[in-house]
Amino acid sequence: MYQSLIEYWSKKKNIIFWKKKPTNILKKIKENRYAWFSDGELNIYNNCIEKNLEKSSSKTAAIFVDQNQKIKKLTYYELFKSVENFSKIINSYKKKKLFKVAIHASASPESVISMLACCKL
Repeated sequence: MYQSLIEYWSKKKNIIFWKKKPTNILKKIKENRYAWFSDGELNIYNNCIEKNLEKSSSKTAAIFVDQNQKIKKLTYYELFKSVENFSKIINSYKKKKLFKVAIHASASPESVISMLACCKL
């Protein structure tokens, strides 16, 4: 059974962009504990924004509904520009010693933008 899962996910791993492609698809850590793609490295910014920007820049990337039921939609291009702008702000502070970023927000455009900006950097 595990072999068919490993074969399936071995083929599917190419759907996303990897900074370092995994060679371990499923690794047993200890009894009843497994790690998927344990030696692979990816960046969520690349997979959320850059991968979709060229082909889908005008398509909706995210939809948010606030507490008043107001809907806000962001296209991939709008999300990209917002992340780029926030990344520049973070970078301006990054030179300080012991620099940390804390994100405290609900499911809002600002929280997504700030998390993607941190991933980008």
